[in-house]
Amino acid sequence: MISAKPETVEGMLESLGQLLKLLDVSSSELALLTTYGKLQPPLGKHRLKIVEFISVLLTIGSEAAEKELIRLGAMPDFNSVHRYPCNNFLHHHVENIILSCLESKNVQLVDHLLSECNILGKILEAEKNCTLTSDPNMLTVSAEGRAPPRIGNIGHLTRISNKLVQLGNSNGEIQAYLQVLNFSKIFHYTYDH
Repeated sequence: MISAKPETVEGMLESLGQLLKLLDVSSSELALLTTYGKLQPPLGKHRLKIVEFISVLLTIGSEAAEKELIRLGAMPDFNSVHRYPCNNFLHHHVENIILSCLESKNVQLVDHLLSECNILGKILEAEKNCTLTSDPNMLTVSAEGRAPPRIGNIGHLTRISNKLVQLGNSNGEIQAYLQVLNFSKIFHYTYDH
């Protein structure tokens, strides 16, 4: 945990709502051709920095920051990870956000991540559909005439899954979520108990 003065956290939270609006990519018509396909629109460094900002807010361990992030709907729902399946910078920050939430002492934050954000269901869905789609309605589209590559976030999802299993061994609430989805039997882990 990083420590921060309450007035610093309060100042950071004042701009959070405006920053979250910048994450909306629905009106952008930019496109970027890459070796694996096309991004419509590219994530860009500004949006990436906003996700990093959220990650930093969660590593502070401020209860006020955690409550505000929940209230504003800033918790990751994996939509950005699915939209940008080859952006490891983004995946790194989202992984840090999720791990900070899971390791938080705030039960409401953990519950929000597991129930409302449906993190377990999203991980299981990603395992089933682990190649880049050719769907032109997606933001990242596989290149024509080429076999779709494997999405680039599987390693991050595996580390998150391993952490869930590890924490589930000592946290009854997380264990209950894992059992409801039969998560540990469906997903293949590399974690050694």
